[in-house]
Amino acid sequence: LHLSDNVIRPLGSSVPGRDAAPVPKDFSEIMGEKLPSGLYYLMLQGVISHKLPQALAKGEWTDKSQPLVDTKEFRHLLTELQEYRQLALGLIARHLHSTFQTKTIVCKAYWEQQPARQGLKNQDRLPPEAGVMVPTIANCLQWQITREAVEAEMRRQG
Repeated sequence: LHLSDNVIRPLGSSVPGRDAAPVPKDFSEIMGEKLPSGLYYLMLQGVISHKLPQALAKGEWTDKSQPLVDTKEFRHLLTELQEYRQLALGLIARHLHSTFQTKTIVCKAYWEQQPARQGLKNQDRLPPEAGVMVPTIANCLQWQITREAVEAEMRRQG
């Protein structure tokens, strides 16, 4: 990230006296789709983790951290986290382009030996046992709370 220009470029692309290096056509398949600059700013400031935007860009969520003792309870925990991950991805994706909101993300755990990669254009090439998730766009609390909404909530609570 070149903060002075507020753009993201490959290293060495802004050397004075040289033309900018062309970006390869398959760059998005290798590195993932381009995310808005504001998202990179939030990552640089430490507001959000790099894992969520990385999963949205690459279409791949990888759990590489293996515990000291591998148990079925820990593996079950990682699979149970999928719902929370979908909600977290949805909280970011709702502010991005619509392609990120419906993007299929392949989930890989440390115990799975899946050669599948999400950068593929053809989803039919994924193995049947591949874990797949899509960001969940949930209805969240609105910042503008009306009198009618408060009264409806008061009636709901009794």
